[in-house]
Amino acid sequence: MLYMLCLAYVCGLLLLGHRCSCWYQQLLLRGQVPDRHLLLRALRKAVTCANPAPCLVTVASSAYQRGLLRLGICLTVILLSLHLHGFTEAYTGISLVPNASLYWRSWVLSILVLMSCIDFKTRLLPDALCFPLLISALVMSALWPAAISLNSGSTVIAVAAIACGTYVLGHYFMGAQAIGLGDVKLYITLAACLPSTEAVLYAYLYACLACWLMQALWQRRWLPRGACAFGPYLCVGYLVANLPMPALQ
Repeated sequence: MLYMLCLAYVCGLLLLGHRCSCWYQQLLLRGQVPDRHLLLRALRKAVTCANPAPCLVTVASSAYQRGLLRLGICLTVILLSLHLHGFTEAYTGISLVPNASLYWRSWVLSILVLMSCIDFKTRLLPDALCFPLLISALVMSALWPAAISLNSGSTVIAVAAIACGTYVLGHYFMGAQAIGLGDVKLYITLAACLPSTEAVLYAYLYACLACWLMQALWQRRWLPRGACAFGPYLCVGYLVANLPMPALQ
């Protein structure tokens, strides 16, 4: 049952991220301010409305996507309710308390997928997703310290100083942003959620390698040109850096 829950959750999450990013882009084109109200409206329209005009060309019809999304949400709610009421513990021996880390990872994964999809579409990383991730990490570490191990404060401060310095120096010497301010905030947040300094370095290394590989294949050049959305690669680097811990089951 837990595997069915994970499958329904991941499928629904990917579809929700795709549809939410389409609506987020469309609402931005209509002149709305990118704040938490815009994000909530895009999420609501992703579940209830058809695809906006820029996203009409998809692998499945809009009605079919909405049906799949609602089915995934319903299955997730039903299976999660059964899991919380102890049905999975009776049949599989999996209890609720040891899975606090699993719920935390599911929450992190949902935030990362939504941010990645929106960044690919709009080149924006919403603060309405980045800041709640950091706040929830602090709350989770206070309530269930065994479920999450945050980085030290000195490491986070050092990462923040280096990332902000890179942002300022890139703008000063190159006349352009070497890295976006949204990427800086996301990397600082992910650095706080990682368990060690080595994991922070690995996450950035994996993000750079994934970015270079994807852009090289896309542009068919060993040295890609231009700018790209770096947020999704930071999310991938965070997940890969967490795998040896392990952070994903």
